[in-house]
Amino acid sequence: MKKLMSRLLLCGTCLLVPCYVTADPFVAMKIKSFSDTKTPALNFTLKHLDGTTASLQDFSGKVVLLNFWATWCLPCIQEMPDMEKLWREYKDAGLVVLGVSNDDAGKRKRVETFINKVNLSFPILLDPDSTVSELYNVSAIPVSYLIDRNGVLLAKIVGVREWASPEAFTLMEHLLQPQS
Repeated sequence: MKKLMSRLLLCGTCLLVPCYVTADPFVAMKIKSFSDTKTPALNFTLKHLDGTTASLQDFSGKVVLLNFWATWCLPCIQEMPDMEKLWREYKDAGLVVLGVSNDDAGKRKRVETFINKVNLSFPILLDPDSTVSELYNVSAIPVSYLIDRNGVLLAKIVGVREWASPEAFTLMEHLLQPQS
């Protein structure tokens, strides 16, 4: 009987531990959320590669993963395929992955070549003068911001993350839940 109780207790503990460890999807991704503030994301307008413009407010009502990157940044290049996987998995559920390229004005063709080579389909905007990067106090890349459906900043993420990981998918599912 003691052996059976010990096994049941051990089994119950195994079931509880994963719930405890992953209870906060931000923590699981090593992201510190801005849980105490309700700071609105600052709006901006930038050009796509094709010359059309997009504003952050165009994505109102969606969860936005705003990523600042450049083609010369190896860590940025490392996380881009994962961002593409995340985008493809959750774009129909209301996620927008929005890349902001910090490449210089004369490097537009390099950005286009990179996007085609890696087969990125999420929106990429050009910030050749770093106007938006300055607006968001970007001092190193890659850096990303999570923005909720109401345009509120949820977190600043400095450095590379594994955006195609189970933890990232759990975070997105948490953020994309219908609001009550």
